[in-house]
Amino acid sequence: NQREESIEDQLREVGKYCDREGHIIVATYTDSALTGRTTKRHGFTKLIGDSASGSFQAVVVYKGDRFARDRTDARIYKRLLADNGVKFISITENFGEGPAAIFGEAMAEAVAEWYSVNLAADVMRGHMGNAGKCIHNGGTPPLGYDLTPDRKYYVINDFEAAAIRLIFDRYVDGYSYGDIIDELNSLGHKTKAGRAFGNNSLHELLINEKYKGTYIYSRRENKYKSRNKRSNRTYKSDEEIVRVENGIPA
Repeated sequence: NQREESIEDQLREVGKYCDREGHIIVATYTDSALTGRTTKRHGFTKLIGDSASGSFQAVVVYKGDRFARDRTDARIYKRLLADNGVKFISITENFGEGPAAIFGEAMAEAVAEWYSVNLAADVMRGHMGNAGKCIHNGGTPPLGYDLTPDRKYYVINDFEAAAIRLIFDRYVDGYSYGDIIDELNSLGHKTKAGRAFGNNSLHELLINEKYKGTYIYSRRENKYKSRNKRSNRTYKSDEEIVRVENGIPA
């Protein structure tokens, strides 16, 4: 729920700058709702690739941290741009020329990385506090649950809960995934995303501890734990996971 300058705001300000300086914008590269702590961004990757084409002479950003929030990434990819003959311009940061400019830019990159890491720690601390109170920590609740109007606590969605009970009953009775899926779909049940059921959606439901009334949080590793490597499918050890028995309606 942090609001930084939106992409539209940034494009508008960059456009004003380019008009004022007599630059012609030949392309725009954007990545919506993705952190600058990773380079695995489609727009960013395309920008770096296109910089070797000779089709533009400068990259203009609203602020340096819109380009990268990792100091190593910032150095590597700014150097790559420079090697391709492309100048890097931040319209809200003027570091000038010479040794002082090098120092100023390096400090700005360090502050950007510190801010991002510190914000992530603050958010996690808040989430852990919520978890201790069995408060929903964002995202979509699993099938069978809705949230109270203040979006804090889990409540049972009766129609969806019927599908959950059917899944567990049939599974215990030895029905195959295919048989269960066919019955769910024939009765008009959908996944939380409104799609027809498939094997993967059944597996995730069957291993979800919330259905027995256990509030659970922080089960998987952070997807940016390893630099630029998604690891959010890796489960944490039991002692790292927040579990509150009877924390939500079973």
